[in-house]
Amino acid sequence: MPQVLTGRDITRYKKMIERKGKAGVDKFYAALREKGYPTGHWAASEYNPDSYYGIVTQHYLERQTGRALDANTRERLYRETAEQTLKAFEKKIKNGDGRTTEDLEYKEASEARNKAYTDVGLEDGKWVFDTPIQIQKALSGAAAAEAA
Repeated sequence: MPQVLTGRDITRYKKMIERKGKAGVDKFYAALREKGYPTGHWAASEYNPDSYYGIVTQHYLERQTGRALDANTRERLYRETAEQTLKAFEKKIKNGDGRTTEDLEYKEASEARNKAYTDVGLEDGKWVFDTPIQIQKALSGAAAAEAA
């Protein structure tokens, strides 16, 4: 089970990202991993062109939007996704009496990414996991899709 995440943590991570940019995002995701949140593992390599997940994400978004994702766009996506992820955790914390030990559910993670795509001008983009999870939901139900 992940360690407790509080509103104070969220405030600290926001300030870290504001002050340090990409390095702050790196530290935010590292902190999530250290606390046991799988979101920190996935998101850290999502736009990295040297990781398999980053390559797949880049090609998937490029095919959907018809736009090449240059280094600047990937960096903007990395930061915006982190900011949206923070907002999703912040909402979860507010609904959990100021703390949580729950990672983001699929819907929350998807909404964070899709908002990030829109904010950087990739309105037609969808998260690489949206289609497979929707298929899993249709075949096996929402609980099975969330567990996948």
